[in-house]
Amino acid sequence: MKKILLLFILLLMVISGCATTINIKVTKPAEVNMAGARTLAVMDFVVANTSEMLTIDQIWEQVITKAYGIEKADTLEQRLSNYTTQSLISTLYDTKYFTLILPRDVGKALSGMITTSPNPVQIGILVGAKAILTGSATISYIDQDIPRQFEVFDLETGETVTKIEYLKKKEASLDFTYRIINTSTGFIMATKSFIDTYSKEVAKEDEDTLPQIEDIFRDMINKILPRIAHQIAPYEVTEYRSLMNDETKNPKMAEADDLVKKGLYDIAFNIFKDVWEQSRNPAAAVNSAIMLEATGKLPDAVKFLEEAVVITSNERIALELKRLRDAAKDLKALKEQTE
Repeated sequence: MKKILLLFILLLMVISGCATTINIKVTKPAEVNMAGARTLAVMDFVVANTSEMLTIDQIWEQVITKAYGIEKADTLEQRLSNYTTQSLISTLYDTKYFTLILPRDVGKALSGMITTSPNPVQIGILVGAKAILTGSATISYIDQDIPRQFEVFDLETGETVTKIEYLKKKEASLDFTYRIINTSTGFIMATKSFIDTYSKEVAKEDEDTLPQIEDIFRDMINKILPRIAHQIAPYEVTEYRSLMNDETKNPKMAEADDLVKKGLYDIAFNIFKDVWEQSRNPAAAVNSAIMLEATGKLPDAVKFLEEAVVITSNERIALELKRLRDAAKDLKALKEQTE
């Protein structure tokens, strides 16, 4: 069964490999529509050991404490807290989507308040933020030497001897949650959690090959932050489109294909379109739509295949139409998030 599956996968690779493929830049909408909250106050993240079991109120209290500039002792948790906050700010700057209000700006604004326990609505009014982004993480880790007992046969004595060797073991676990709070209502408008783990052991003499615990957690955080950015801000990706192979061996289709390889999508579209109108060649319809999409005419591409699928019930046309309709939904969501 596995051999059959492997042969099928290889066959698909060969088929797609014969078709001309182009890449296009696509801007994807964020999972959360932040259009009305693009002025965003970023407040400090709180990192605590799992043994502390902080409540949401306690986390907010620590966030406010840091905003007032009251720093805790130099601990692993405190260093990771600072690293997370600064790295997140840098990641969000790179999206070019938000106007960010930094923790130090929030702290300066809070210094003039009478109350020492402001709520998100009060902070929003004070600094002009439409939303507040903060969060927390709990960590746990093991960094220790572990004895391992084993038996060997001693050739000289003819006896079995028990020996002990030491292994270096490192484990780490991170439970990370971010929250976006609407400053008009004080309600959470988006929240998501991420969990990551690490575990490895080596011989004691090879312990230098293992990363430091703090570096392990930093790597975990570095993997999470881009995912947060994609959830709350539009982002660009490179996608690939494979043209449909022409089974009719029409020389006009080959001519258009050569133009596609040269990046002359508009001219190629005109040829593909002519072939479709003259012969109802399904490949010409699919490739026409791909050319329209590649030149930024997504609505025209959808309309083109909507008309084509009525004329011919080709499976590839139906599949491309579904993909283009999904892309059109994404484009609509993107416009709502950026206008």
